[in-house]
Amino acid sequence: MLLLYNILMAQFYYAYDIALGKEFFFSEKESAHLKVFRVKKGEKIKVFSPLGRYEVSIKDFKGGLVSALPLRKIEDPPKQVKINLFFSFVEKSAFEEILRKGTETGCDSFIPIICEFTQKNHILDIKEKRERFEEIIFSSVKQCERPDIPSLLEPVEFKEIFSFAVNPFIFSKENSKNICLLSDKISKEISAVIGPEGGFSPSELSYAENKAVFASLGPNILRTQTAAAAACALISALKSK
Repeated sequence: MLLLYNILMAQFYYAYDIALGKEFFFSEKESAHLKVFRVKKGEKIKVFSPLGRYEVSIKDFKGGLVSALPLRKIEDPPKQVKINLFFSFVEKSAFEEILRKGTETGCDSFIPIICEFTQKNHILDIKEKRERFEEIIFSSVKQCERPDIPSLLEPVEFKEIFSFAVNPFIFSKENSKNICLLSDKISKEISAVIGPEGGFSPSELSYAENKAVFASLGPNILRTQTAAAAACALISALKSK
């Protein structure tokens, strides 16, 4: 079977309330982004705001700003599952890939974790790099046309996860079942836990034994960034209607 995917223009952002039929102006930054895409007067685009997504028509270009007229509100289907992604620190480029792909595949919150096998030189200062990381998430939201923005939380140690994580799933080869066989255990909120390149240590697996569901993503050994995206995609697909 041949599967076709449309490559569409990214949606754009307006930070305030939108009223149907009432003209509004994009910010300087978003106006510049619209010009990069060479939008024209009368062209219809999608915009997301704190209160939802809208289809709008480009109205004018004034003083470097782009204005638009809201035509209709886009009714997005309710989200079937909230995904909290706990993932081990990896090298910076792979970390950023997790933010991009996780946003695209349905992650709602990113929580970096420090495991026994996490390489110390991979541990990043989230506060120092938050602006860049949040910009990556924001750009991915616009690209994939989702109506909300995932959050990036501060790091935690592996054992701390189980004091607050909702419905944790440990993705591991050890004592696990394929995630597709565990759909009945996926509730409205799930915490997907992805380990470092060396996997979870024996002591970590033992600690989590009676605190989490153990799941696998298939027979192959996956990189952390691949496993993170695959877990989010599969969970979203299994809970979609």
